[in-house]
Amino acid sequence: MDDEIDLRDIFSVLWKSRSLIIIVFLIAVLVSGLVSLAMPSIYRASCTVALGNFEDPIYANGPMAINLMQSDEMLLDVINQLHLDVLPEEFKGFKESIKAEQLTDNVLMISVETSDQQNATNIVEKIVQRFINISEKNYNKYQNHLSAQMVINQKNLAVIEGDINQTREVLRNLDKLPGTSQEQMELSHSRTLDYLQKEESLHTSLLDQNIQLKRQMDTIEKTRILAISEEPFVRVRPQRTLIVAIGGMIGLMIGIFAVFLREGLRRRADK
Repeated sequence: MDDEIDLRDIFSVLWKSRSLIIIVFLIAVLVSGLVSLAMPSIYRASCTVALGNFEDPIYANGPMAINLMQSDEMLLDVINQLHLDVLPEEFKGFKESIKAEQLTDNVLMISVETSDQQNATNIVEKIVQRFINISEKNYNKYQNHLSAQMVINQKNLAVIEGDINQTREVLRNLDKLPGTSQEQMELSHSRTLDYLQKEESLHTSLLDQNIQLKRQMDTIEKTRILAISEEPFVRVRPQRTLIVAIGGMIGLMIGIFAVFLREGLRRRADK
């Protein structure tokens, strides 16, 4: 019965002071709404990049590529190319707005969160494009290196094949040499055969190298863009509805607390 009376008393106090609770709640909603409106809208744009699979310690390496994309030199160049209004004292904040993460071994995603809605996509696209342009130079060097290796390999194969043919011809004609004893002929045959085996082993090795080079030439890929977001139309921050909802809940709690505090002080004064 005591609990029931206390509960009724609580609801009675709240009902009598409902105007105060509502006023505090509305003030909190209004203030949180104004605060959320005063906060700048932040938009997010992103770009997914597949790194090239050519041998390079920087442009085909995820962590190194991320460091390069977020470097001061890269970002300053992007600011100049896009004519962005970024003051020197604002550069640190601009740099912190650029995020890059490694999704897989060779796939990266770079994103920017900025209040500049029109240039959000341009910023990430320009960063990635500049990285690709620099990366392509190293890709071309590596491709030319493979091509040169294949040319050298083909020349060596041609020489070895000619040498093998000559050695086989010598083997066929060893028994036709005049004035050659059986022992000398067997010794010459054994040495020539050993030499032929070495040449054929080298020929096989060069053929394997040639196959590997061709496979590398066929599978080598340069850095490329997999996906890029369009101009963002939906802001990521602030979440105004959530801010107002939280503000309203806090206002409701403050209003209820104020009612009980006032009631407690009134009862103490009556005693």
